[in-house]
Amino acid sequence: MKEWGPGWFDQLYLEQYELLKNCAFRSLGDEMLCDEIVQEAFLVLLIKEKELKKKRHPNLAGWLMLTVRNLVKNEIARTTRRNECYLNDEEVIVTEDRHRLLEAILPATLSDEERQILVWLYEDCHGTQEISQLLRVPENTARVKIHRAREKYKKISENEEMLKQNGLLITYSSEGV
Repeated sequence: MKEWGPGWFDQLYLEQYELLKNCAFRSLGDEMLCDEIVQEAFLVLLIKEKELKKKRHPNLAGWLMLTVRNLVKNEIARTTRRNECYLNDEEVIVTEDRHRLLEAILPATLSDEERQILVWLYEDCHGTQEISQLLRVPENTARVKIHRAREKYKKISENEEMLKQNGLLITYSSEGV
């Protein structure tokens, strides 16, 4: 969105809300919390409207995405701090690590780097530039690594699905154990 014309906020909200919410949901897994975070991002946008207009910000959707990412990181940091509860008059310390769900379900046949790239990309919502900085490689190299990690995961998933369909892969459920 390049213009600050009439209805710019409503248009931006309608165009970006679901995308921003989905990105937040990948990391947090709580739909109501994600709604709050996206709404807070739009509130920050309204608060900083004059400043952004003055700078003629060229990409408000990108600005909102970064704001949501930062709000998500703040929420993760807040919730991963120690939570204390009491059980039979003894203190029990509980740490939440709900934001590493993807890492736990990725196939073991992916390399550590490929697993980390997919976590950064889909769970932490990092872009190519951020991943290149985290890997300490040029951006084009990061793009190639992201593409290869995606393709390898896709191939592994397709192979597992084919084995399941042919009855050659048996999966066990922990239910009833």
